[in-house]
Amino acid sequence: MLMAAMEYAKSGLRIFPVALAPHDKAIDKSPPQGYGWTEMSTSKTNDVIEDFTNAEIDFRQRHGLEPENRMVAWALGLDGFLAIDLDVPEDEWPEWVPEIIDDAIISVTKRGVHLVYKFPDGIKPSNSTLKFPGDDTWGEVRGHHGYIVIAGADRPGLDPQAILDAKPFPRPEWLSEAGTSVDAVAWPEVKAFFKRTEEASVMPNKQNGLDAILETARTSKNGKGRARHDVLRNVALLAAEEALKGYYPYEPAIRNLKNWFDTVKPESSKREFMGVVCWAVAKALANVDAGTIVEGSAAETELEATRTGGELNLPPAFWERREILSVLRDAGHSMLVAPDAVLGSWLARMSAKIPPSCMLPPIIGSQATFDFDSCIVASSSGGKTISNGVAKRLAPKDSSDRILFDQSPGSGEGLIQAFLAQEINEKGKPAGPYSYKFSDVRAIHIVADEGTGLAEQAGRDGATIVQTLCSAWSGAQMGQLNAKQETKRIIPGGKRRVSATINIQTSTAPDLLKWVKVGLPQRLLFMWAHGEFPEQDIEFPAQPVYGPFPMNDFPTELTVDVAIRNEIRAERRAVGSGEKTLGEYDGHLKLLTLKVAGILCVTDGRVHVSEDDWSIATEIVEHSCKVRDHIIASSQIAEREKQHNRAVGRGHADATAEDTKERLAEVKLANRIVKRLTDQPGQTKRSLSQMVNSAARHRFTIVWDELVASKRITETTSSDGGEKWDAI
Repeated sequence: MLMAAMEYAKSGLRIFPVALAPHDKAIDKSPPQGYGWTEMSTSKTNDVIEDFTNAEIDFRQRHGLEPENRMVAWALGLDGFLAIDLDVPEDEWPEWVPEIIDDAIISVTKRGVHLVYKFPDGIKPSNSTLKFPGDDTWGEVRGHHGYIVIAGADRPGLDPQAILDAKPFPRPEWLSEAGTSVDAVAWPEVKAFFKRTEEASVMPNKQNGLDAILETARTSKNGKGRARHDVLRNVALLAAEEALKGYYPYEPAIRNLKNWFDTVKPESSKREFMGVVCWAVAKALANVDAGTIVEGSAAETELEATRTGGELNLPPAFWERREILSVLRDAGHSMLVAPDAVLGSWLARMSAKIPPSCMLPPIIGSQATFDFDSCIVASSSGGKTISNGVAKRLAPKDSSDRILFDQSPGSGEGLIQAFLAQEINEKGKPAGPYSYKFSDVRAIHIVADEGTGLAEQAGRDGATIVQTLCSAWSGAQMGQLNAKQETKRIIPGGKRRVSATINIQTSTAPDLLKWVKVGLPQRLLFMWAHGEFPEQDIEFPAQPVYGPFPMNDFPTELTVDVAIRNEIRAERRAVGSGEKTLGEYDGHLKLLTLKVAGILCVTDGRVHVSEDDWSIATEIVEHSCKVRDHIIASSQIAEREKQHNRAVGRGHADATAEDTKERLAEVKLANRIVKRLTDQPGQTKRSLSQMVNSAARHRFTIVWDELVASKRITETTSSDGGEKWDAI
């Protein structure tokens, strides 16, 4: 079989050995244990000889297989080929086979055939059969990360010359793109990666964690060769990802990893180690391209650069839709603040200025209020807080003390208390210790910088700030009927206004998601605080002209266009009938859109919400959903990294357990050597080395050195002058 393998290698195919073991499905058609075929498959003659020779030893010692039980596998996906694996008799082939078989190179298998093709131009196919006609009972696709057996005792073998004439797969529309597959980069690209990360120094102590991992991850080759290979892969990838995050340079970490691997697996080849590093770098770079990186990293900064001015920002044309929007944009550009963030802060401030007596119509259920909460999201120093200052300059001037602007978040009880004042009797004294009436404060506008104040308050035992914000947003009663008179505070729904601007970093924004069961993230308008700015400075715009606001104490109910009403009610019917299911975070999107449209309407001096108001509000809320989904994705990515690190940790635990087994094996071997020399003194080191098989030969060297160092054995000289050994 080695000769067949050599012929395939000469044709440029990346091949590797697999076992022929039809009696054991766990190892049949599988490479040797610990052999990473995606990195180690090769077309180099010397490497093929080494791989197939080692496989013969591994298969015989581990599974009792003879040399003829080796087969040749081809990593065809890595060479740009795919195979349709028809694993059924010819009379059971699907009806579409005649459409493609004329262009195929046919390789006969034990139970069917492989139809081999080149990749179609521009497509890197996965192994999915999802787009193929009919069901998939016929077999499988072997695409980018697939391999097939092309020579063995149970099949005639594939002609290597025929492969050179392979044609592209004729039905590319049936193939699914391999969106998550990763090629190994070439070594020069690894060197470029070393250069790219050589100045990384954000968290250099992180590398100590790798050193600690490797210190405990010594494993043997005694049936657990894959453990060492898995640790190698995991640590190489973890180091690449952390280097991209700017924690520490990659090259020193890889040098340490190489020293460790040479120690725990001295029989390994340089090619095996380099192959894993090439894979790890490619995987880490692919994660950056896919956005699967974690907040706060250098890689995240790279991703953020693609986000600015991109899909998380409202498009340039949006700001031309209405004069007030153009003013908000120009004000943001003047102060180098993202217009989206200015808009979010402005909407929250304006909602506080709308009197509580002004209501949205009861399209579903009861009237709705203008209570409103924005969440401005960005990385550190991204312009979240200053967006509120820009919005403040643009809001209508109001000397009234009936609105408390820019308040820090407190408890829910404290928020309610701010709307109340103690009653005074005719003598000018408090009417009673628990006698309260409405104070003159009609609205409170909260600003939670970095979201920390809100998070701290919400995290306290018995805290109700989040529930109070949600109740106010929904126009429900704020407060609760406590058993104790001194803690009872009630604000009927719609009698007072609460609005909030929550400024939060992308790394901590997922903390808001934990309140999904209470309903907070569903009620927030998320706006992105990163953006591009004009190269030239512009002047801060003049104060916008606002229409007359509704009178403070005169009840006003807005009206809406019929089309808006019909759209809202149609969705409600679809949800109620089960025809439509809303996402976990989408339950209040229509009401949120109506609030935004209502604010745009009132600030324009109108009480009828037009379709244009609704259209603008819809675009704003759609972009809010994109920012929210970005936060959700970031949270999931962070959780995946935690799971990955935990998995790596479990691998280390496994490695530590395996190390214990290895040490016990070393102790047993040492005792056997001492006993042999005690019973039969004067033996050579070479004859004693035959006590272990080749797979454990590295253990003999370690044990021998320890026996000599501990003076349990000693060297003597025979009569012929040769080297002999005795036990002491």
